[in-house]
Amino acid sequence: MSGSNMPDIPLLRRYGLDALIEEERDHDYDILPIAIDFNNLTANIVTYISGYVIKMLKRRFKCPDCVEGCIGHEFDEDYRFLFKKNKGGLYIPTKGVTTICLSVEGCIRRFMDATEGRIPRESNFFETFTIAISQKFYGQGKVLFPHLEEHFIDYSTITNNHTASLIKAIVGA
Repeated sequence: MSGSNMPDIPLLRRYGLDALIEEERDHDYDILPIAIDFNNLTANIVTYISGYVIKMLKRRFKCPDCVEGCIGHEFDEDYRFLFKKNKGGLYIPTKGVTTICLSVEGCIRRFMDATEGRIPRESNFFETFTIAISQKFYGQGKVLFPHLEEHFIDYSTITNNHTASLIKAIVGA
């Protein structure tokens, strides 16, 4: 699958990730491709990890405006763990970054259940996973980064789409 932008559908089905390839749902309230009921501790930990994802984006993603647009500037009261652990060096993620990371966590839980805790052996699994979840978010047309919409319009071309690239980079981080 190397170089392809199409997910390996049988591979996703094998690992219980059918929701990534389902047609659009009738309801509009669920942005997560696979709905998982996270407890508050899990949501706090994933938010903390989302800050680390931003740190990785700063190193790897080429567009500084996109990276800066992933950094929040206010603590969400629901994520006290991030506030408690921050001594000035943590990045505060935006809701868009946290939403993507929570979705990735849900998908990982789903495929770990399907494999009884084993990591998939197929060499193209993680590439397929990254492409599929990125396409699902992008295909839903949900606005994950409202403050970057104008930037996405100004700097996205057919061959270089900042929205899709940013989502894929967050999923793959």
